[in-house]
Amino acid sequence: MHIPTVPIREALTSIRGRLLAGFGGMILLLVLAGVTARTSLTSVGDQIGISLATTRREAQATARLASSVSQGLSASSRYLATRDSATRRAFEAHLATAHAAQKDLTATEGMTSNDITLLIAIERRLSLVGTLLNEAHRLAERKDTPAALARADSAQRMETDLLADIQTFGQSRAIKMEATSRALREHADERANLLIGVILAAILLGAAIVASTMRSIGRPLEHLVDHARALSEGRLGVRTSEAMPGEFQDLAGAMNTTAEALSRLATVARQTAGDVSESAHQLSSAAEQISVAAGQTVSAMSYVTDGAEKQVAALQDVDESLARMRVDRKSTRLNSSHIPLSRMPSSA
Repeated sequence: MHIPTVPIREALTSIRGRLLAGFGGMILLLVLAGVTARTSLTSVGDQIGISLATTRREAQATARLASSVSQGLSASSRYLATRDSATRRAFEAHLATAHAAQKDLTATEGMTSNDITLLIAIERRLSLVGTLLNEAHRLAERKDTPAALARADSAQRMETDLLADIQTFGQSRAIKMEATSRALREHADERANLLIGVILAAILLGAAIVASTMRSIGRPLEHLVDHARALSEGRLGVRTSEAMPGEFQDLAGAMNTTAEALSRLATVARQTAGDVSESAHQLSSAAEQISVAAGQTVSAMSYVTDGAEKQVAALQDVDESLARMRVDRKSTRLNSSHIPLSRMPSSA
């Protein structure tokens, strides 16, 4: 089966991927902590339950053993005094209960070799006490009271040793129970330490995720801010080439593309400005030439105007001269018509 490792690697390089992976790890550790806590509590509870049940059975069996021995000896003494069959049956029942309690203790799990030795000694003394008391009963039934009392006294002394063994066994089991309780406490402490370790690991992982995320965001963001500040200052040649997480890499690529576009736009703007400046210079030169030509035209028109005025004045003079001449001619004609012919010169 082919596993797409490249997309996973790319996803882990992005801020979103790192956050998701980190929080997933934290959730996994917290779930592990919960499972560990649940397992620890269940394990400790089970062990405590087993220990308490075993202790309860041992205590009941030990109490039943000691009580049966005491009650059996008391019933035996009453039987020797009264010869009551009911008391004999009670003695036998107590003796059977004592044997059953001893067997229950022997069958209990977790017994040490010393405990087994004590139980064997208790069983042997209990059998010996039963034997002595049964002999005392038979002797009493035969009316041999001194011998019966002697057997009863021997059984009484054996009872003291038997109860001492039972007490020693109880003390041994108490020491064992204390050791078991200490082991349970140590086990609970180990589970608690494990749980604390898992929680601390989750906290450390969370701190590492936060630190890594801040570092992954802070450094690229500083580069991008410097790049943006450079663009705002007009330094369009600045580029961001550092390796960055996925989202910031895309943003850096977009800013580099924008800088390239702005640089090309600025180049075109400079070229256009140069062309416009040259065209303006040419237009200015043409305007100056037109101004000079206009001045020359104005001067020429001034000359033409002056010449025209002079011509008009000359024409007016000519017209006035012609008018005077016409007047003078008419006057001359009139004068010539009134002169006598005699006085006219002869045509010699």
